This record gives sequence, structure tokens and C-alpha cells, in this order.
Amino acid sequence: MSSKRLFPVPPGAVATVRIIDSTTSIKKLPTKFLMTPPMHGMEFMPDIPTWSFLVESDTGKKALFDLGVPPNWKDFSPVVTNRLLESGWEISAHKHVEEILRDHQVDPVDINSVVWRWVSNVLPRRIDGWLTRFSISATGIGTISAIHRLFP
Repeated sequence: MSSKRLFPVPPGAVATVRIIDSTTSIKKLPTKFLMTPPMHGMEFMPDIPTWSFLVESDTGKKALFDLGVPPNWKDFSPVVTNRLLESGWEISAHKHVEEILRDHQVDPVDINSVVWRWVSNVLPRRIDGWLTRFSISATGIGTISAIHRLFP
């Protein structure tokens, strides 16, 4: 058996990971959505918070895994908004992760790449020119084209 590494890590490489409370809360998520069979007497999952992660290499490069739901999630394209509203989940968020970063002296412009869980039609306008520096990926409900389906 070979001990060849699939992802070589340079010797001595270190990364710092910051866990960010995204202020998102999801309530009334049916247990069967995440586990089957659901436990007897547990119709819904406990309230679910979500976090984002800021990873910084020892070279200073930063990557943000933004798993939070933005407070303006109802402004998403109708495909996404309707699906979430029809689910019956209670979704709330009080701040954009961008605001939380700034509150903790992290300038979002210094972030080299971002992976978003939720894609919003308003995000590109919110991040003022960051798009030229970011690799953007939708890992959530379908792909960017499926989410935005010609939505302005």
C-alpha cells in the first residue's frame, strides 16, 4: 500500500481557523430532513445555528467558507425563496458575515477566496468590487444558474 499523499502539505505549514457565529438560526426543521428514521418523539431538530469559517495560512492568504444565511434571504431569486418559505422552516439572521468580519477588525477586501453556501442576487452589489479577487462557488441548493434562473 502506497503512502503517497493526495494533498501534499508543505513541512511546517500552519493555518489559523476562526469560527464565526453567522447569527443564523434555523428552527422547525423536521428531523426526517436530516435523519431517518427520526427518533421517536423528536419531530423537529433542535434550533440549528450556522457558522462560517475564516482560514488564514501562515503566508497571510485568507479563505472564507461562508455558511451563514444573509438577513435578506427573502430577496433571493423566487426559486430559492419559495422553496425555503414552503419548507415551513423558521430562518433568521441578524447580520451579514461581512459585517461580523468588520466588527472584528477583519477587512473583507483582504480575503483571497470565498465559498458561499447561499448565493444571493444582492451579494455582488454588497461586496463592492471583491469579485475580481474571489473564486465564488455555490455549494447549496443547485448551481448558480439554477438558483438565479434569469433573476436580476
